[in-house]
Amino acid sequence: MKHLVIYGLFVAVAAMSVTTTLAGDEPQKMKSVEAIDWSVLAKLLPTEVEGMTVSKVDGGTISMSNPQQPGTQISYSNAERDYTQGEGKTEKEITIRLTDTGYHEFLKAPFMMVMEYDSPSGTMKSEKFGEYPCKLIIDKYDVVVYDSQVLVMVSDRILFSGKGNENVTVEEVKALMKLVDLEKLSALAKDKVEKAEE
Repeated sequence: MKHLVIYGLFVAVAAMSVTTTLAGDEPQKMKSVEAIDWSVLAKLLPTEVEGMTVSKVDGGTISMSNPQQPGTQISYSNAERDYTQGEGKTEKEITIRLTDTGYHEFLKAPFMMVMEYDSPSGTMKSEKFGEYPCKLIIDKYDVVVYDSQVLVMVSDRILFSGKGNENVTVEEVKALMKLVDLEKLSALAKDKVEKAEE
């Protein structure tokens, strides 16, 4: 999965930038924010799309102790569905996933800067998906595209992603992702923060 290599490189560069910026400052504590339950995230994923078969939802929520703040916990959750059309060699498949990172700085870092990547194995571009920062990743093998991915960071904590196979274009992935209500998703994220700060 070359897109992981491309994204991993970007994360490393971004993380180095964040580390440099924070050099000499007090270490930042990881926020202790309860993740949105995966079943709530799942309700935001389209259950019916004209002309496509929709899979059952998959996902989960995990909680663990916060090493930086004893007595508190950090949590993560995700929910996803697959959307398919056609069959055989021409089958189109798109996976839509919502991941609540709980303000994990390392995962947020790539969206704090604009960076372009281009090579024979793929490309990455930075743009906006509505009002939110977005990364477009296209993987290639011998110049032939074999999957496309769109990554969006919502409210600095929700990683919203769509991935299509070799028969799907980036525009088709984005069109399906637009069926998710991001205003509602953003409101859920902010509501969790407000409750945690009360």
